[in-house]
Amino acid sequence: MSDSVWVSYLPYSSFSAYDRFYQRFLFSSCLDYEFRSDGSVFFSESVCRVETNDNKRYQVSLGTWHFWSDGRPVSLEDIYFSYSELVANNIRSLDDLNVYENVSVELWESFVEVVFPDSSLDNAMFFTHFFLPY
Repeated sequence: MSDSVWVSYLPYSSFSAYDRFYQRFLFSSCLDYEFRSDGSVFFSESVCRVETNDNKRYQVSLGTWHFWSDGRPVSLEDIYFSYSELVANNIRSLDDLNVYENVSVELWESFVEVVFPDSSLDNAMFFTHFFLPY
């Protein structure tokens, strides 16, 4: 009998390295990241452009064109729904998402605004979670 590892393919239901490895084949994130040898984190555009001046209030706009598996382009409304309903409002009632209950998400004409309760460099990691299906 071999040891098996339980893997969650659903974003936000688990954040283990195993889960994130498989989730990246099914979902995309707004930002990619890599840890540098000096301990810093480098963020790069994936689906979205993410900008902030204070590490509390973020403006998320669409990056280069990305498409769903049916050929339709990803829209700001898709980004808004994912962050507002799936994450901040936690419509799936996932315990791991309760930490985001005080995050506000608003749709503007050319961007989605995501506001965290506190300013932190760690807030940018929020945008690296896989949530947009391909």
